[in-house]
Amino acid sequence: SQVNAQRAVAQLSPAGMASIEPVQRDGLTLYRVVLPAPADEAAAYALRDRVAEIGFAEARVIQTF
Repeated sequence: SQVNAQRAVAQLSPAGMASIEPVQRDGLTLYRVVLPAPADEAAAYALRDRVAEIGFAEARVIQTF
């Protein structure tokens, strides 16, 4: 839900400036929380680890390098 996405953005504030992207799937609106990663691959995976420590174990780096 949008409320859960907003809560996640607040929880991720120590890791950086997260944003919410609405996504349409099968007639539903889902809310994806995105945290821009550094351009460096190692730094991007370190950020993912930090996000997991905050409580989002399913976090993924989605851009390939």
